[in-house]
Amino acid sequence: MGFFDALSNHAESKERHTNLTLMTHYYKTNYDKVKETVSLACKHFNYKISSIDDTHGEIFIKTNRFHMIVTIIQVTPRETAVDIKVETYRLFGFNKPKRLIETMYKKLNQSLELKGKGLHP
Repeated sequence: MGFFDALSNHAESKERHTNLTLMTHYYKTNYDKVKETVSLACKHFNYKISSIDDTHGEIFIKTNRFHMIVTIIQVTPRETAVDIKVETYRLFGFNKPKRLIETMYKKLNQSLELKGKGLHP
């Protein structure tokens, strides 16, 4: 992670990320359980869910300071991938988007069984 990445006001997880904490997380569960856990995490953090799109597997979360898109993909009946994208409404992010993603993943890891990170490159 370079200097300009720390200043960026957006961050996202992906399958082949250089930062291990920002790699796609895979859980040993189904789509509905992950969606329910994300909803509970939003209630815990007092985030407002603006929309849930089951067709594309996306949950749009919006606050006054940022928005977050949680993408849920059921790979197999017992394996579900979760990617998160965050954009803050600041000129400079100062690693805030990265920390928001890490916090959401930590909350999901408390309730769901983590299978691994970046399993299908």
